[in-house]
Amino acid sequence: MAGHDDARGEAVEEFLAKSLLLRECDATVIAKVTPHMMLSEHPAGATLVRAGSPSDGISILRRGRATASLVHATTGASTPLETLNVGDHFGDVGALTRAAHPYTIVADEPCVVLRMKPELVEALMARVPQFSLAIARRLAARAVQLGVITLRAGAAPATGSA
Repeated sequence: MAGHDDARGEAVEEFLAKSLLLRECDATVIAKVTPHMMLSEHPAGATLVRAGSPSDGISILRRGRATASLVHATTGASTPLETLNVGDHFGDVGALTRAAHPYTIVADEPCVVLRMKPELVEALMARVPQFSLAIARRLAARAVQLGVITLRAGAAPATGSA
């Protein structure tokens, strides 16, 4: 996949080097990761990730925009959590916990997604501290967002240390 270009002529490797997930990684790491990225295209309204489905790795939004939502387990009610834009990654919670995805992500417009398999995620986390730090930062930001949503909904905040 290393040589594949998009409509603007930007190579996948160049795109990955600018993404939040990989931008602090060494160029040799990005060059090794690029051929393992799997590309998929999705129309507007398509579900990119369904809450409760098994993890299939971490994805990076290459083109388009999508919304990540929390889905209440018993009522099915959906609460928007964040808008994902080009360069944002998702699927990290499921990939790290080897559990089902906690969010549903729906394409707001046609999207192109690059995905790395869980095995690659684990290898990068074991060998590339900058990759692990990028995931940790994203998870921390999501934890803050969840806390804000919980407080807005009137629920009592969790106690204890983070």
